[in-house]
Amino acid sequence: LKRIDWDGSVSKLTCIYAFSNDDVWFGVTNLIHWNGIEFVKNWNPVLDEFYDKTVNKIWGTSSSDLYIVGNGGLMAHYDGTGWTKIETGTELDLLDIWGTDADNIWVCGFTEPIATVILNYNGSEWETYHYLPFNEYIEYNKNQISGPVRSIWTNRKSQLWLANYYGLYRAQNSNSTSFKRYKPLTRAWNGGTTFNIRGNDINDIMFVSDEDSFWHFNGKTFKNYPVMGNVDNLILAMAEMENGFIFVGFNFNQEAVIYMCIR
Repeated sequence: LKRIDWDGSVSKLTCIYAFSNDDVWFGVTNLIHWNGIEFVKNWNPVLDEFYDKTVNKIWGTSSSDLYIVGNGGLMAHYDGTGWTKIETGTELDLLDIWGTDADNIWVCGFTEPIATVILNYNGSEWETYHYLPFNEYIEYNKNQISGPVRSIWTNRKSQLWLANYYGLYRAQNSNSTSFKRYKPLTRAWNGGTTFNIRGNDINDIMFVSDEDSFWHFNGKTFKNYPVMGNVDNLILAMAEMENGFIFVGFNFNQEAVIYMCIR
């Protein structure tokens, strides 16, 4: 275990994104980079413009093509030398970012009780793909997004996956707002919040819901992994590996919880 601090004081880590063992980024109130030898502060003056300076998620193709998103519509890009603020056109909290390459990037988030939003970068500009005020939410609907979007994932330009309060949604294609809703039809599904989604391929997707519940989708059916059925654990984030997945969160005693699911 390594202690990560900022000028001698410990800060709450909000997210991690790794390109390799010696190229890892940590979100705090700013950013810290692990280069394989030491932890280096990557102070981002652009963040000073944003509400509460919280980095919620990191994604990129390399450490010279890196994006961060955060509260209040925060988004910025790092080209290996300096940071540039990205105008998102929203003040909603941005909670997740994922893409396939530099020309296909997706961002999602929401702020209660205002609205939810999905943004897309097509290689030349950022556009609002989906925006829905809370007072216009559609209750359970298999063909439309009907709740605040908390997490987003894709591995190809032809499909887009979303996780929200009502389960999983898949766009029929990346240019369509028509979605198919996937709801695990088992008694283990409690109908609660889906916090995070990641995958290795469209037939190898994992997502987490509340009450310490992991789900795997093989492209056709769902399997639930209750992990000892400990409802005191709250799993909030995850990452995929070639041979499995890692899940992190905390319990009601404010103790860290980490699970590794290895095939």
